[in-house]
Amino acid sequence: MFFCRIIVLILFLSPLQGHAKTNVLFINPGLPEESFWGSVDGYISEAAKQLDIKLEIYHARRDHINAIDFLTRRLTVTPLPDYIVLVNEKGIGAKMLDTVRGFPIFVTFVLNDLSEIDKRQAYKDAHWQTFLLPGLFPDNEYIGRETAAALFEAGGEVPAEVAVISGDKTTPASQQRELGAMTFIQHNIEMAFTQRVFGHWREENAYRQSKALIARYGELRYVWTANDHMAFGVQQAAVDMGLVVGEDIFISTVNTSKRVLLELKAGKIAALGGGHFVAPGLVLTKISKHVDQGYWSKTDRLPLFEIIEPNSELHAILLSEEWQRIDFPHLDVEAVPFSAFKQAE
Repeated sequence: MFFCRIIVLILFLSPLQGHAKTNVLFINPGLPEESFWGSVDGYISEAAKQLDIKLEIYHARRDHINAIDFLTRRLTVTPLPDYIVLVNEKGIGAKMLDTVRGFPIFVTFVLNDLSEIDKRQAYKDAHWQTFLLPGLFPDNEYIGRETAAALFEAGGEVPAEVAVISGDKTTPASQQRELGAMTFIQHNIEMAFTQRVFGHWREENAYRQSKALIARYGELRYVWTANDHMAFGVQQAAVDMGLVVGEDIFISTVNTSKRVLLELKAGKIAALGGGHFVAPGLVLTKISKHVDQGYWSKTDRLPLFEIIEPNSELHAILLSEEWQRIDFPHLDVEAVPFSAFKQAE
């Protein structure tokens, strides 16, 4: 009888003792102190906690060579990750895949996808037919177009000049946001396009560029920017050039840092889009289901972007950043309608 009880006890405990957390490596291409990438870290970390995933985050600090060097070194250390989440920042996705090729590690991309050429090439490889999983990507062209439209409306639809401060030349998100903005501008005869510059996502770059743009174009009223840091640079340049933000010049941007949310409410940002920082965290819900059920949803495009209105419920959620209130185990990216901010009941 005693031995029977011992056997039953062993059988009961063995699943718990044998359970090993899923190891996920996320290579964050940005800096932890950047508003967008900081929000990414907070959201994905809470998702990992609730889903019982061991998450490792490495910040490449906007250095694509650094990202590849780290990945090469990391693959020499055990235990290896079970999954790697990558961002095709500055077009290095194919090189990162080459680094991981041959390892029994599932790889998925978020935010910035591989180019169609690179994707087709990868799926010709038997290894990637098994280990490259569909990613999760926001519609950047949509938010580029919508923020440009909201910018024109916020400026009273007054006919005037407009400038575009894009991110960089190679990152897909930057290209697509710019395409959306330019589509609206080019089809709006009331907006006279002046110039596009690349701020490389940095406030100091946009500051210098904006001073030159304001000096060069006397009727400049609208400035579309691809992220909040560059918008802050435009704001400071406008002030230093004697303009009143929200009266003489109107600025739109993308991202949802606390600072930009507060400045939207104060009228210093004319139009704001955001919400896409959740994509890496949502991929963890797909990984969890893949581990438990062997199932990977084919959903790769979600309406993650929204125009953020001041004093709205979404504005309050984004401002609070209380991600622990979100019910990650029950988020279903295939649900219609879908919300990345569904809270536990």
